Amino acid sequence: MAPLSSPPLSKHRTEATAELALPAVIPQSRYSELNIDLRLGTTATGINRHQHTLTIRNETDIEVIEYRKLLVTTGARATPLAITGADLPGVHYLRTYDDAQAIRQSASRCKRAIVIGGSFIGMEVAGTLRQQGLEVVIVERDTLLYKLHHSDVSTHFEAMLRKHGVECRLGQRPVRFEGKHHVSSVVLDTDEHLACDMIVIGAGVTPNVNWLLSSGIELQDGVRVNEYLQSSDPDIYAAGDVANAWHPVFRRQMRVEHWDNAGRQAKIAARNMAGEAEPYTHISYFFSHVFDQSYNVLGLTQEQCKRINRGALKKPPFEVLYLDQGVCEGFFTLGRASENTRAAETLIRDRVNLTRHFAKLKRASFALREVPGQVLFILQGGGAYGAFECGAIQALQEHGILPDLVAGVSIGAFNGAIIASNREHAAEALENFWRDVSTISPEFGDEATRRLIAGNQISTFGVPGFFSPRWMQSLTLRGPAPHKWTSLYDFSEAKELLEKYVDFPGLCNSPVRLLVTAVDIQTSDVVLFDSHVDQLSADHILASGSLPPAFDWTTIDGRHYWDAGIISNSPLEAVLQRVGSAGKQIYLIDLFTGKRAHMPENMMDVYSRREEIIFSERLRRDHNKQDLLMSHRRLIEQLMAQLSADKADRVRSEPLYQQLMGETAATQITRIMRESNPENPPSRAYDFSRPTVVKLIEDGYLTAKDVLQATKNRE
Repeated sequence: MAPLSSPPLSKHRTEATAELALPAVIPQSRYSELNIDLRLGTTATGINRHQHTLTIRNETDIEVIEYRKLLVTTGARATPLAITGADLPGVHYLRTYDDAQAIRQSASRCKRAIVIGGSFIGMEVAGTLRQQGLEVVIVERDTLLYKLHHSDVSTHFEAMLRKHGVECRLGQRPVRFEGKHHVSSVVLDTDEHLACDMIVIGAGVTPNVNWLLSSGIELQDGVRVNEYLQSSDPDIYAAGDVANAWHPVFRRQMRVEHWDNAGRQAKIAARNMAGEAEPYTHISYFFSHVFDQSYNVLGLTQEQCKRINRGALKKPPFEVLYLDQGVCEGFFTLGRASENTRAAETLIRDRVNLTRHFAKLKRASFALREVPGQVLFILQGGGAYGAFECGAIQALQEHGILPDLVAGVSIGAFNGAIIASNREHAAEALENFWRDVSTISPEFGDEATRRLIAGNQISTFGVPGFFSPRWMQSLTLRGPAPHKWTSLYDFSEAKELLEKYVDFPGLCNSPVRLLVTAVDIQTSDVVLFDSHVDQLSADHILASGSLPPAFDWTTIDGRHYWDAGIISNSPLEAVLQRVGSAGKQIYLIDLFTGKRAHMPENMMDVYSRREEIIFSERLRRDHNKQDLLMSHRRLIEQLMAQLSADKADRVRSEPLYQQLMGETAATQITRIMRESNPENPPSRAYDFSRPTVVKLIEDGYLTAKDVLQATKNRE
């Protein structure tokens, strides 16, 4: 039997004589079409990491097969209850298709069932058995049902179960099962005997890693993997219930036992095995329904979290936000799947601090999409033009606009790192940095001549403390011979300058998330370095600024990187792929204008215009695609209207529906563009002379002030 979708195992209710129909994850015919060798009835028994071999066996044969990359998806097994009588006939666990069939067959012959465990599985099974006419008792050792750490929600579930005839024994635990040839009773720690003729145990699961004990890979509550789902062996990955993965959003190792998580992790792991480097940042999503009520859970619902209730339990929908130091980590909704679910997912993923919104959040009428989303600064590359970004940041800071995330490429990565390390005083730190990298040049009455000479001076002698020409190294017999040069300038001295302004070890704890892009020379892939995922250093910033042929590549962990500006001079697209676009307030500082009324008049003007065209950021929205998407959504809603209220409610609880149809907040983009003034002589991206830098800072400040005022006037 091909791998099946497992959620219906506990949610499905049919007659015991009928076949339990489960949808296949992939239709069996597709395996051969995709050239996948599907080995059913086969068990993995060991790995030889040094020889890259996997040992497998079936009923008749043992085989050793080679691998280049290996993905462990062995899941977890039901944890057996270690008490007397746990092996009696009539005692069941629910984990597999065969388990579900056995429970259904047993239920057809029994009258009274006891469910051990008040988790979501326990409540689902209790509801299903009760609907089949059995007397049902839930025994839960905790004083609360389900692990939501919310007494009111537990009381609500308990009342609902009792209303439908399910008895709940909370704060009690079984000490033994009794029966001669078949289970007949459960003895509790209160010494009370509960008669029964079947038991279903939901006492948790244990990752299937016994076969890996001698493999040498790190095991810790499953296979310990990083954010890329890669184990301590770089050629072995893990996904699903067996994977204890580092989660960049929650900043901890997590093993999630949800079907949705398993499917998504497997896709990310497969892409990374094929050479990508995509971290797993998905927020786990779980849905369930007991009798006539459905509920959904996003993220973490921990006991230490502050809880904000929205709505009334007796009149669903009812929601709970779980906050850790003001940051949303979990979301629970009871009743019809809430339109707030997608918005809550964004708040969790983006780690939005909700402290100043507590009063509004307590009102059920306040839509979560109305919470101001993250503020993003998008900074381009452009050499000395980066001083324009410094001025723009000053204006933004004066208006009280501080970033939650800053992303940059090339010189924008330099500015971004300084901002992330100095959130409250970014403008001051940037101004000091630009003072350090600006040079003194000869003064001339004619500004055009001054800029020409300054540019020639810098291209010949470099910028002290920032970059120096290779030819000067050759004169002092330092560095490679000219015929072995791979760049015109040595960029390495910028590392010390960066470390003066950026606390790199502290970036992972900064309230500002930093993302910078570079391009892998050997694969041509744009790589996104992320302070929430990677331990960033000055080398990561240098990699983003290593623009050939001026600067040599930067090597990090054996990979070689150039400036990503040679592919895209803005990290906007890569950043939105990583963090999503919903609800974002984006401030994009554009250093290269895409339009100019006047034609070039000389070679310097030609070169300057060429740079503007190559590096200008183009924000073009595909309206046809958006219209098509909205048409599909309207069609789905029309089809949903044809369903009964109960069926429609269940469809809206599905993760895929939430993902595709959930409401999302609009994205706002404010563009601050450096315009070319035809009355001023052209400057070059390598003109780091003090007067030019000061003028660029001033232009950035004034331009940003004008844009912000115009935006305010429109509001």
